[in-house]
Amino acid sequence: WELARTMKRDMDANWTAGWRRRIRTRCKGKSGDGSVSEWTRRVAKKYAGDGKTTHVVGLGQGKLPAVIVQSIAEETDGNVVVIPTSARAAAEAALHGMRIGNLVDHPTPDVSFAIVDEIDQVEGSLPAICGRFDGEIHVDILGEKNVATASKKHVVLVEAGNVVEKLGGSVPVVIPLQNWEDVAEELDDLFLGIAEIRRHPMRGTSDPRGGPNPYFNDAGQTVVDVLFEQHINCTPFELAEMIEGVPGVLGHGLLLDCIDTAYAVQGDKAKELVPYLKNVDKSVRKNIMGDA
Repeated sequence: WELARTMKRDMDANWTAGWRRRIRTRCKGKSGDGSVSEWTRRVAKKYAGDGKTTHVVGLGQGKLPAVIVQSIAEETDGNVVVIPTSARAAAEAALHGMRIGNLVDHPTPDVSFAIVDEIDQVEGSLPAICGRFDGEIHVDILGEKNVATASKKHVVLVEAGNVVEKLGGSVPVVIPLQNWEDVAEELDDLFLGIAEIRRHPMRGTSDPRGGPNPYFNDAGQTVVDVLFEQHINCTPFELAEMIEGVPGVLGHGLLLDCIDTAYAVQGDKAKELVPYLKNVDKSVRKNIMGDA
């Protein structure tokens, strides 16, 4: 709570009166398709395995599965088990004759793939945000994070324009459908004056209550965005602790200490990003970053 109050004091007071009426473009930041699809093929082939031993692959949502599965199928003889986090990923794997698995039978996938909405290239461990709603596809945030953290390697792609020096925009938070308003109100109180809470709709754009058809899933969960007007004025790890401290929160879209390689794609080129502070004790991390 003290950190939240400090964040509030540090914000520029000039924008607080009018910020609720303005939604920045970066807050909508879902990655595009063309260049990412081409680089997805290249990355998938790089991590496809040798085809001689069973290769277990975790697969995210969106338009990623079709490209990944096809590319891996071209490189192997089908000796692949796919752990999907969406029906589309499962369907693509089945179409190419790949076995469908889960984390119970395959607790440590060899590699997992995902597209992230935004990634911090400065902090050191490549913290990122996933799960922002693009108006069409709802990401299984908890499922994707479970697969990502369990994998031996987690590889992500991101549009170069969404590689930032400090995370900002919106952070999706998964909460129970039952009594969701109580949890949302707690989040609103925590970030009062520095962020707005908006519920995901089934389709279209969001509003504080999710519009006429608010989103919920079969697991009895819904998702709200903690929508910041500017960059987040604390570390991603501190923000995660704050969100997780709210009673009822089930998870969030902050990916921390789980990305092994990121490819920042722009046109027909991509820059490879690797973490240098992954899984470092937070006190050591603070000292290192303080000296940077």
